[in-house]
Amino acid sequence: MKKKVLILLMIMPIINYVHAQDFDKDGNIGKIVESKFNKEKLFSNAKLWIGDYFSNYKYAMDYEDKDAGIISVSGNVVIYTTTPTYILGVEISNTLNMKFKLIIECKDAKYRYTIKDIHFRLSGTNDEEFYNNSVKERDETIQTEQVITDSLENKIKNLYNIDSSRFNKKEMKEYQATISSKENDLRNSKNTLDTDLSNSKKENDALLGIQLSLEKEMSVDNSF
Repeated sequence: MKKKVLILLMIMPIINYVHAQDFDKDGNIGKIVESKFNKEKLFSNAKLWIGDYFSNYKYAMDYEDKDAGIISVSGNVVIYTTTPTYILGVEISNTLNMKFKLIIECKDAKYRYTIKDIHFRLSGTNDEEFYNNSVKERDETIQTEQVITDSLENKIKNLYNIDSSRFNKKEMKEYQATISSKENDLRNSKNTLDTDLSNSKKENDALLGIQLSLEKEMSVDNSF
């Protein structure tokens, strides 16, 4: 019995991973970047990047002030959509989206971008919503799932440390049923945690991808 639970705990490791970006207390992320370009060039590059990344500049743009060098856009990025499966002829698939506001402020020789109001939404077929949370809420959820999983692991270990050699048949049956129930709870908890950790990494990668793409375009010198 002891060997069984130890193997179970070894093959299902928990990864201590939440969003790895440097968010402020409000769940926003940003950066000041030095540049060789003046404000007008940086503003132009920002517009080009927005038009390319979001396909339609006017649709994405919320606010633009050329004189101040400020652009604000609303983004909605599909992080992934699972390959549809069919159960009894019904299509089943999940989609993970990221909504956010992006503010770009341009000055001579530098610019600042801020990604704020970040929300991740996991939905299923017929727009069934599994979660729609901010970065902070997502990380708090994962940390709670980690605590629950750790607690279940400890409970199972303690159960296997009980000397059951003196149990009668009824007590042994109840003891084994308790262990089986806790192991099932642990499997479900780990599956949920593993899924959220995987999605958290994809969410983090999507945010990083936006930052790298923007910074690359802002450094482009396409003048003759």
